[in-house]
Amino acid sequence: MIAGLFKHTRNWLDHAFSLAPDTQPLEVAPRISVPTLIVWSEASHDWLITHTTEFADAVSRFDLELN
Repeated sequence: MIAGLFKHTRNWLDHAFSLAPDTQPLEVAPRISVPTLIVWSEASHDWLITHTTEFADAVSRFDLELN
């Protein structure tokens, strides 16, 4: 991510500040045609660090369903 910011600054900033806020995961989810785990939280951006067990469990369950 950092390398992309320095190599393609204008494009990266455009995506980060203009496109990202307009896209909600559940709006684009129906167009995804491969198994995909969408991890989203409206409460906090650091929840996957502060709730590591819940995050790991979700990823593990997703992996088990695929295999």
